[in-house]
Amino acid sequence: MSGTYLHLGGQYVVPRASVAGIFDIDNTTSAKSTREMLAAAEAVFMCQDRRRTGVLAASTANPQVLEVMRTYCESRGVPFTLLPAKGYALDQDALAGLLTGSTACVFVQSP
Repeated sequence: MSGTYLHLGGQYVVPRASVAGIFDIDNTTSAKSTREMLAAAEAVFMCQDRRRTGVLAASTANPQVLEVMRTYCESRGVPFTLLPAKGYALDQDALAGLLTGSTACVFVQSP
């Protein structure tokens, strides 16, 4: 692929770096992993309606899901912070230290 931008049709041109994925929704949503990634990213933006912007995400979550979320956030200028793990769990002290009045959501994932 060449170029820095991607033409989506009509008047839509976006930076390639802001594209998390291009999906044929009728076919790709049958894969569980794709549904999980899209659902996680969409859930993050449902929280944005609450006038808070920051997204905290547990580094213990699925790395592919985290990358989709990070790309969605970066493309919209939404602050995205990975929360460190302590052993195999979320570091509760780090979470407490990073929660602010501008935190829109905290994303954690459980098997």
